[in-house]
Formats: sequence, structure tokens, C-alpha cells
Amino acid sequence: MPIVTRTGKGSKLTIAEMDDNLTTLDNQSFKDGVYTITSGSRTDSITALASGSIEIKSSQEGDGSVTTETLGFIPKNFEIDTIVVGTYTGVQPTGGNGTGLTVTVVVALEGDEGEELPTITSVTVTDGGTGYELGDVVSIATSELGADPSSESAEVEFKAGQLNLDQQQRILMSPTGISMPDLPTLDPEDKGQLYVSEGFLAVSSGNKSEGEEPPLDPPTFGPK
Repeated sequence: MPIVTRTGKGSKLTIAEMDDNLTTLDNQSFKDGVYTITSGSRTDSITALASGSIEIKSSQEGDGSVTTETLGFIPKNFEIDTIVVGTYTGVQPTGGNGTGLTVTVVVALEGDEGEELPTITSVTVTDGGTGYELGDVVSIATSELGADPSSESAEVEFKAGQLNLDQQQRILMSPTGISMPDLPTLDPEDKGQLYVSEGFLAVSSGNKSEGEEPPLDPPTFGPK
């Protein structure tokens, strides 16, 4: 929120406007060579380091909730233990480090005529839960989808773009160069975002649609 001045307004400030100015200043600080701006769970800062470098840092706290609207559990159909066509609400996948994830699963018939199989056609998140981590695998048992109890299940592994995680990015500028030490090493599936792939700087092409295969080689920058 910008600071309101008497000159800019052309009249006296109200008590509310003065309070807003103080709140804005309270969310900004400059101390010991660090300029910091805080907004909710996000903190941005510019720091003059003793080494002579400048650090630009942006960080945000996350609760580990699932933020994506739909999840692609696989396998989608089962030949041994047949799931039942229908819409299943309040399904709570198991596994991973988090709790509270709740989804709605739709099972419909898919396949060639006469050979249709009950198939998971969509899994929609209704409650993202908390505490899930990158690489967590959660599963839905076929017994949750109308089948007799069995060991079969459909699974999904969480990627960074699907979770509300603690995030931090830094740019370090020194007389000898510029570095970005916190870039992710997995494709964040966020179009245009930088990440490191097998030691090379790469650019994400964004979220791939269901059934679309990822490119064999991501676009990279660096010596071959």
C-alpha cells in the first residue's frame, strides 16, 4: 500500500490514512544493511553482504497443502479388481507426510465398444489438507471405489507445482558474477520458470496436459 502524503492528497490526512501509513512503514525496515518488506507470509529483502556482494531474496512460508485442482492418480483402470462406476465424495487418500487431503473421484466406462472398463476419469481436490511434502506418494484403494477389499490402489506422487511449500529464491550479485543458488532441480511445471536439469540451466514449458508426454530434452543453456 503506498504512503499517502498531504501534498499528494491536497488536504489533511484522516486518522485512518495516518494509521495506514504507519502500517505500511511497519511492514518495511532498513537495518544493518538489510532492506526488508513483509507482506503476510512473504518476505522480500535486499542485503549488502560483508563479502561485498548484494543478495536479493524472496521467501514465503507454506503449509504443505495440495493446491492443484485435479490430481492424476494411476493406474486409472484395473483388470483384476473391478472398480464400480459412480461418483465418490469424501475420499481421503492415504500415505505421505500430510493429513486431511480429501478428493472426489469419478469412475466411468471407457474403452472400445464392448470392451469398456470402469476407469478413473477425474480426481478433484475438495480439501488440500496440510503437511504434504515434495515426492510424497498418496494412494486410493480400489475398495474406496466400490471394489472388494484388495491390495490394489491408484497412486500419485506430488510435485512442487502441486503443493503450497516453503519457498525461497536468491540472486547473489558480486563483482565476479551473478548466481541463483536456490533454483529447483525438478521441473516446477510453471511456464517460464528457471530450474536446473542435470547440471544445466533449463526453462519450464509449463504444466503438461493429461496424456501429453514431456519433451525428451528440456531447453537448456550451457555447454554441450
